[in-house]
Amino acid sequence: GSDEMTTFQANAAKAALAIIGRVIERRNTSPILGNVMIKASGEKMTISGTDLDIYASAEIDCTDTEPFAITISAKTFTAFIRGSVGAVSLTATAETATLKNDGIEMTVNMLCPASDMPVMGFEPKSSVEMTESMLHKALSSVAFAMSSEEFRYYLNGVYLHSVYLHSVDGNLRAVATDGRRMAIYDLGVAWTLAPAILPRKTALLLISAMKPGGNHSVLIEQDGMKMRFTHPEWTITSKMIDGEYPSYAR
Repeated sequence: GSDEMTTFQANAAKAALAIIGRVIERRNTSPILGNVMIKASGEKMTISGTDLDIYASAEIDCTDTEPFAITISAKTFTAFIRGSVGAVSLTATAETATLKNDGIEMTVNMLCPASDMPVMGFEPKSSVEMTESMLHKALSSVAFAMSSEEFRYYLNGVYLHSVYLHSVDGNLRAVATDGRRMAIYDLGVAWTLAPAILPRKTALLLISAMKPGGNHSVLIEQDGMKMRFTHPEWTITSKMIDGEYPSYAR
């Protein structure tokens, strides 16, 4: 196809990469997993990455372009963006991608086509909505008690489930324990989803992506053993831990 060119702001890309960069692992079985996907269409650009358990994407503004999608080494792209200020231009051809900012130019060969990027199928069966500040408070209040030990893998996360305290609807309770200490946080917000164990990596990713006290709405959807969190600026889809959370006493 023809060359596509668009420009975007370095600061916006830095914010997107702060989220995506936490998903992509340093060592990978396949080179594509070390790449970010950059998709642009019209005046929107989506930057995304995956470790096969979590799929994260963030949307930023860009100048009007015909649709294109490329993948580029996350390490290379992040290093370039980190050193950039103001507008960054991206030109994509069939074989290369060229980034320019303030007199600095870098061209990389396209080794992994965007069509090779794994996608995580998701069909929402149920959903709840809450403010970013509520979800942030619930997760950040209990995260310290999550386990990081391999052998009791079902404790390596936050247990999200509903409890009936003073209302007809079940309200969200977040629990974390490493077997020695336990943290419980009751949020006065309805939770109509099935109980789920949110993995440690996903919980920490969400905490870092959200702003404490932020009043954006987060849509939380469930599809079997997967959960999707949609914020106006980003989407995080994650597999849940497949295990039975032990019964805990208050």
